[in-house]
Amino acid sequence: MLGSLFCTLQFLSTPWFGAMSDFQGRKQMLLLSVAGSSLSYALWLQASSFWVFFASRIVGGLSKATMPLAIAIVSDIYPPETRGYGMAFIGIAFSLGFLVGPSVGAYIAYSIRNSSGFWSLTAPACFSLVVTVAQFCWIHWFLPETLPKSARAKKQKPLTSQVYDSVSPKALFRFQALAKREGSKVYFLYLFAYSGLEFTMTFLTHQRFGFNSVQQGKMFLFIGLLMILIQGTVAWARSILHFYAAITFYSLASGIVVPCLTTELSSQGKVLSVIIVINVVLSVDANEKGTALGIFRGLGALSRAVGPICASAGNMQR
Repeated sequence: MLGSLFCTLQFLSTPWFGAMSDFQGRKQMLLLSVAGSSLSYALWLQASSFWVFFASRIVGGLSKATMPLAIAIVSDIYPPETRGYGMAFIGIAFSLGFLVGPSVGAYIAYSIRNSSGFWSLTAPACFSLVVTVAQFCWIHWFLPETLPKSARAKKQKPLTSQVYDSVSPKALFRFQALAKREGSKVYFLYLFAYSGLEFTMTFLTHQRFGFNSVQQGKMFLFIGLLMILIQGTVAWARSILHFYAAITFYSLASGIVVPCLTTELSSQGKVLSVIIVINVVLSVDANEKGTALGIFRGLGALSRAVGPICASAGNMQR
């Protein structure tokens, strides 16, 4: 439920961050997003009750907009004919995070397995806070503004209206805020299924094979390595078929080799989102890229809010 709440809040805030980046500039909004994430980890670090931790997740969900802003920055830098390479770098960077993050988390969990007291509960929050503060400093001192004032949106009201379209129940599932509606529908449905698979994989491996946190960290390390190799290519026309195969393997999982096949195939299917993002970026004007990407990633956050709930409900009925 906390994960779904986090994604729901991200769905509400990401379009606003994207729209404001077209109006105020990328760097300023990226700093605001990272500052909000730092605040959420600081609250988590000081959490003495569940409600303080709950508040930290609310702040984190409302601040989580680094991915669409990073994509907008890359689209500002790269010309249309080479923009696919820039998106490939984003995919590789995301995969590296997916590779390093769970591995570090598994190492921390292993290191503090016999600890007690404050450190045993706050070590992940402390590490995350240090990383986000370092990220904030790096952005502030070294990242230049990529959207010059001459290329920014002149009027804020139309952007606000577009953001409303992205969260209005009436307009949402007609995808009227995005020009590439069919691609947006595919992206939403794909992430709905993928997030359910991703969220329940840890439960499956723990319940059926007795995986501990270290073993699950190794599993995500395997996924991250595959994603680096595959998302760097950005051009597998049959990637959606690989994802369908992954779902089939997952539903039949009865031996430890099957989840390995599942993670391999689902990682290949993950490149689909990179291809759709490229199409979205190429379909809008320069001063609307932040808005379009914010709405687009907001749809992804909504699918990640609903997908795990549905998948978990199905897993409980199994």
